[in-house]
Amino acid sequence: KTAPKDGPPGNISPAPVAKIEPDSIVTIDDPAAISGTVTNQNGEPVPHAKVTAYNPNRAPENAQTNTDGRFAIGRLDSTKRYRVSAVAPHFNEAVVDDVAVGSNDIALMLEPLSTARGTVIDAGSGAGIADFEIAYLDIPPDGDADWNARSISGAVKWSPVSDPDGTFVVQDVLSRKPFAVAARAKGRSSAYILCDAVAPGATREGIVVALKLGATISGTVQTDRGAPVADAQRSLGFTGEPRIEPPFTAKPMQEVAKSGTDGKFTIDGLPALQFTVYAFHLGHGFAKSQTVTAEGIESRVRLVFPAGGTIEGVITDAGMVNPYTK
Repeated sequence: KTAPKDGPPGNISPAPVAKIEPDSIVTIDDPAAISGTVTNQNGEPVPHAKVTAYNPNRAPENAQTNTDGRFAIGRLDSTKRYRVSAVAPHFNEAVVDDVAVGSNDIALMLEPLSTARGTVIDAGSGAGIADFEIAYLDIPPDGDADWNARSISGAVKWSPVSDPDGTFVVQDVLSRKPFAVAARAKGRSSAYILCDAVAPGATREGIVVALKLGATISGTVQTDRGAPVADAQRSLGFTGEPRIEPPFTAKPMQEVAKSGTDGKFTIDGLPALQFTVYAFHLGHGFAKSQTVTAEGIESRVRLVFPAGGTIEGVITDAGMVNPYTK
């Protein structure tokens, strides 16, 4: 989401926020419980924080802090030791390990999440790009091949940003661990930048994501008789590892375009790779293009659905004709 008019430009908060669900009420002095307090870095209580007790041999047990930051987790096995964690919106997770059941003074301090700030620019001119999308990657890509697979397959959560200078602010960045920031814009290939770990509550400044002009693949989808096919779903696969499988496998690929009423389509902003374009239509089945190289210019393909056939039959039940309708 973009920032309000009186806030920082391009402000987004892509990190997941814990869903707080109250658990059963347990008294603080329950000998079969683990209890304690959740505070922030200033020693102030954090109400409504979710506290969880983990043991590898049991299901997790949850509780929620009260207005004083106090919690108690019951239903625990007194013969086991637990890992206790606390989470709350806009804070890093706090953890205490090897906690014995009956402990009533567990102190969990939540530190604020970090922030990342930077700009998205045109790689050629260096000018800021006004309209783009940004993504916070808590697990950085393992090289360009990994990034291409993640970005094309739709595994990245993008947030739109509009700022005349190309400025963005990413909030709720996990602290003390490396991360990456990615950007994309219409007509340009997506790109990412690796970032070093940042301290809790601090801001990583000066991030610059430069976007190059992207390649375009356009073409038509037709029947075997040359008639255009509208509303055919389009997806991409590219050569090399990791390979994205065609859409008829167990894990469908991300739809990237649909053909128009004239059967035409355009897919832009692609990286310089070799692609195969797949099409699917409920009335026509699957079609596949020859491999095409996207190299910063427009490449054209034609997808042709093969002629189909018809299967007819009767569904019976124990030898008796039964006119099932579904």
